[in-house]
Amino acid sequence: MYGFDGGKKVKGRKRQTLVDSLGLLLKVVVSEANDPERLLAAYALMELLEEHPEILEQVEVMWVDAGYSTYGSYEVHPQI
Repeated sequence: MYGFDGGKKVKGRKRQTLVDSLGLLLKVVVSEANDPERLLAAYALMELLEEHPEILEQVEVMWVDAGYSTYGSYEVHPQI
């Protein structure tokens, strides 16, 4: 697994991490540097929810870096 992200000038690998409010790791996804971060974050979240669907019942707020935002990305959860 090796790539190059021209935008960030990063060679090698990228790591997407999902953590809880205490900073404890929930999921880590490692990929080539040239993979788009938005897709990797979505992939990591989908994997986490497949492994632990009960987490969705506990989530009230998700904080993400502005670099992950796209049009419509703020409406990804069902209204409860």
